[in-house]
Formats: sequence, structure tokens, C-alpha cells
Amino acid sequence: MVGAVVAAAIAARRGPSAPAVAALGFAVLTLLVDYGRDHWSHTRVAAPLFASLVVLGIAERDRAALVVPSLAACLTLLIPIAFSAGAGA
Repeated sequence: MVGAVVAAAIAARRGPSAPAVAALGFAVLTLLVDYGRDHWSHTRVAAPLFASLVVLGIAERDRAALVVPSLAACLTLLIPIAFSAGAGA
């Protein structure tokens, strides 16, 4: 999450394009929302941020904006391992 917020802030600092402003807005929303006790709520809140980073990376050829969502997608492979070990319960 922190990497996505930083990538959005850096992209918005470079220039105010529509994808950069959208990514920054979703980053602020991600920071402001209380996640509560549901361990999936952060995924629902951050999904628009990661999607806007993909759009930003494709539209402006920004590698950082594409790397962060790609790494997050790769980490989803570890979710079943974490839940089987009792980390998510």
C-alpha cells in the first residue's frame, strides 16, 4: 500500500494528468479509510488505486506505476499460504 501511495504521489508531482490525479485521489482515500476488523477491507479500498496506477503506467509509460501493481498481484499468490498458517484468522 505504501509503495502504491508513493508511486501515485511521485506521478502527480511530475505533472497533473488525469490518471495521475485519479491515482493520487485514490491514494488519499486509501490513507483515510479505517480498515476495521475485516482483513479484506484494505483490498477493496486499494483496488481503485492499483487500477489507476496501471492506467497511469500505460498512458504515460511510467515504470514505477506498473511495477507496484505487478508486485502486489504477485504477492496475492502468498495469501493462501498465509491463511493456512493461521495468519489471517
